[in-house]
Amino acid sequence: MYPRLVPIANRWNQAMGLEIPYPETHADFLARCHHAGQARPTPLLLQYAADDYNCLHQDLYGEHTFPLQLAVLLAEPSRDFTVASSL
Repeated sequence: MYPRLVPIANRWNQAMGLEIPYPETHADFLARCHHAGQARPTPLLLQYAADDYNCLHQDLYGEHTFPLQLAVLLAEPSRDFTVASSL
């Protein structure tokens, strides 16, 4: 997903007046992080129950960060769960 997200992240940085662009490849971004001593990944696997929510945030521990997060649904709506309508 990095190649599809990096142009958005670079436009975001440009709009905010940040000078450092993100590299085109994920390997180059990881090399930048590792060079700065950031070698730990921060993947999370979260589980939510009815009425749970997750506020927008970032788990940061170093100078180099990526401004976008990716959420993946590991279930199929209507097969694995249903959503009650409030209408």
